[in-house]
Amino acid sequence: MDNIGIIISCRRKRELSALTTNSNNATLKVYFKTSCRILTKVIREAKRVSLNIRISKSNNNIETTWNTLNELLGKQKSMQGTQKLTTDGTQLTNEQDIAKCI
Repeated sequence: MDNIGIIISCRRKRELSALTTNSNNATLKVYFKTSCRILTKVIREAKRVSLNIRISKSNNNIETTWNTLNELLGKQKSMQGTQKLTTDGTQLTNEQDIAKCI
């Protein structure tokens, strides 16, 4: 999906923000607030469309849905791979040895 319009709008928002902080023009401030609301709605809709496309194109809808939800919630995936534990100068990598040591 092409997000160039959103990027340009965000740049314009920053410019308007700088102008409104240095100005007492009420019309400019109203315009800034209105454009911020519109930009927020556009970004929200773009995210929704992007997520719907990602889920509809996936082979495993349930897994993709959960991965997408966890990504949106900021949850990290659990560490997978070899765990290492160093005790008394020896490094343990076997999961059973680590469990016995703990």
